[in-house]
Amino acid sequence: TAKFTEGQSKDNVYATRAEGALAKLEPVADALTSRTGKVGEALGGVTLGLSREMMQTDEFQVAKNAGDEFLQAILRKDTGAAITTDEQALYGVTYLPQPGDGEAVLTAKREARARALEAIRAGMNVQQLEAVARADQAAIARLAAQDRAGASQGATTAQPPARATEMSDDEYLKSLGLE
Repeated sequence: TAKFTEGQSKDNVYATRAEGALAKLEPVADALTSRTGKVGEALGGVTLGLSREMMQTDEFQVAKNAGDEFLQAILRKDTGAAITTDEQALYGVTYLPQPGDGEAVLTAKREARARALEAIRAGMNVQQLEAVARADQAAIARLAAQDRAGASQGATTAQPPARATEMSDDEYLKSLGLE
């Protein structure tokens, strides 16, 4: 197992979190353009008998959660400091779909999210990229085991992100031009 510097270890964490968040976010990202969902977000608690959750679809809530995780990984990498509410809001407008965004803006933001992740990865060596891929696969395996345990008790199973299930580590590194 390779030894990483503190900076390399942090980059591994940021890349792992950002990549996992994007896998969850991309299929439902456009749900963030919901005006009703944004109003529900602004409510915070219960107002006039309406809770945030009553005004947000499951897709909006998943997209919001994944978007926040992505932003936090990128912000920590960019600033190295505690994340302020203002920074989170600024990055949110930059990277995440918002009500009123047109198709060109949504496309530009999707590209910006991919570019932000690739910018982290560009500074990583092969051993780091391999560590990130292993972490991704370990997380998926852990969830699959939990899902199997839950399924035996009648719960539903979640599907892992396509990239992790359809490519080996070597294939993934090759797709990045690193092998």
